Amino acid sequence: MQRLRLRFAKRDRLRFTSHRDVARSVERALRRAGVPMAYSKGFNPHPKVSWAGAAPTGAASEAEYVELALVERVDPSILGRELNAALPPGLDIVDVVEAGPGSLADRLTASIWRIEVPGVDPELLRDATRRMLAEPVVEVERMTKNGRRTIDARAAIVGAEVYSSAAASPPEVLVEPEKSLEPKKSAAAGVTAAEEATAALDAAAAPGVAADSASSDTTAPPVVSDDATCPVHPADSTLATRPMAASAPRRDEHLTALVDDDSPQAPASTNGVLAGPGRPPMVEQTRESCTQSDESVARRAGTADRRSVERPYGILVVVVRQVTPTVRPDDVLSALRVVAAVEPPVPAKATRMAQGRLDDDGRLVDPLTADRAVARPGVG
Repeated sequence: MQRLRLRFAKRDRLRFTSHRDVARSVERALRRAGVPMAYSKGFNPHPKVSWAGAAPTGAASEAEYVELALVERVDPSILGRELNAALPPGLDIVDVVEAGPGSLADRLTASIWRIEVPGVDPELLRDATRRMLAEPVVEVERMTKNGRRTIDARAAIVGAEVYSSAAASPPEVLVEPEKSLEPKKSAAAGVTAAEEATAALDAAAAPGVAADSASSDTTAPPVVSDDATCPVHPADSTLATRPMAASAPRRDEHLTALVDDDSPQAPASTNGVLAGPGRPPMVEQTRESCTQSDESVARRAGTADRRSVERPYGILVVVVRQVTPTVRPDDVLSALRVVAAVEPPVPAKATRMAQGRLDDDGRLVDPLTADRAVARPGVG
């Protein structure tokens, strides 16, 4: 029996997949690639796949590890290429070595996380990080399946450093990711958190987005505008954030269509808006001017949000020790919120850059180094 240890990356949109989904994808890829897997005994045999230190859902990773047990000897490099071709875009095999003595999980005692925080000034993030490191205990709350749980996030943090997204080079603590064995041609190119946030803001502010059904509810209570001279109708209360689609008819146009144009009771129409005794033309003009004002305010707010994201932002590189319970990147952000009230305007993007054992100098040791030293050449 041969044992192989793999390092793979979870990139792009697949960072939103859970560990269970990743494991299922890898097992399917093993079958597609025709890998001679060893199976467990019993009524329901499973392939012998051992996982170590899985990244949480929502976080990308350049250093995930898994160990495989095979019934036949294969060349590790060939297996890596075949398996990489069978995996979906975003799951990339980085390295394959033959397993040596010792447990892989025992070599994974710490992780280096790179957390991009768009919209937060680097100096502000640096000051908040210094304040967090100066605290002996920083308790944060986490929602679990058994309810809220309080953990000490500071106890697991070994060190941290902040640099700007505009910096030419990252600090020394950051471990650059390696390239995969065979990049997939269909894999999407990686984007930064700032680009994702900017695209989301553009999509939210783009015309043609239909208002939700609640905006057309005739029983909705009146909405009070900040400007006393601009009465806001409930149907128009969402125009400030979600413009009405150009192709969708307005509620007033539906009412106009219900009245026969030749009927003497048909009220006059002003600018496509139903006018009459209940709605003087002056009120309709006031509503139209208020709507235009609301839309301009929304455009200015969206532009301000995009500018805040596009400006250089802080990137936190933190070394976290593997403890129980595990301290995740969102726990680190919660600790910054507790000590310095840091509130990112858009979600942060976390990527695990490396896993390994902390040496005496506080650096991470590659967990596959010992395996490479004793690896024997495989047979194709």
